[in-house]
Amino acid sequence: SAMTVALFGLAAAFYDFDGGGGWTVQKVSVIGLVFVYIAAYQLSFGPIAWLLISEVFPLEVRGQAVALAVQANFASNLLVAFLFPVARDGLSDLLGDAWGMSALFATFGAVAVYALYFVHRHVPETKGMSLEAIERFLAGEESAASMRSPLISSGAGDVEDA
Repeated sequence: SAMTVALFGLAAAFYDFDGGGGWTVQKVSVIGLVFVYIAAYQLSFGPIAWLLISEVFPLEVRGQAVALAVQANFASNLLVAFLFPVARDGLSDLLGDAWGMSALFATFGAVAVYALYFVHRHVPETKGMSLEAIERFLAGEESAASMRSPLISSGAGDVEDA
């Protein structure tokens, strides 16, 4: 995904980064790659978390569970923000100043690769399904084949064979 490419691009662009005055190709690359990452995140992984938490919990606990999941999401974001400088400094001490930020963004890139794998492998497609149908599916009461019918039937038939 573009998000992963941007993270590994940032890892390369931050190698031996000089934060001194003036514009350089390296600085413009970092700014451009940050913009690419933000745009790609907002079009891909950003909405996934919000979509999942709205679909995955049973109806009887959905309100409280979504509230708890949102709090956990923001707490995780806060933890990453607070630990970023600690990780940067630790990697710089371990690998040298030239490699600290590069290693940190390469680590983020590796996490993004795993996230792509996880979503592709473990997150079911729920397009066109009602929340009740998703709940039955996740509870194991219905098979994936029975989930193929669209939310609004075309009138020709209920379930099409693939």
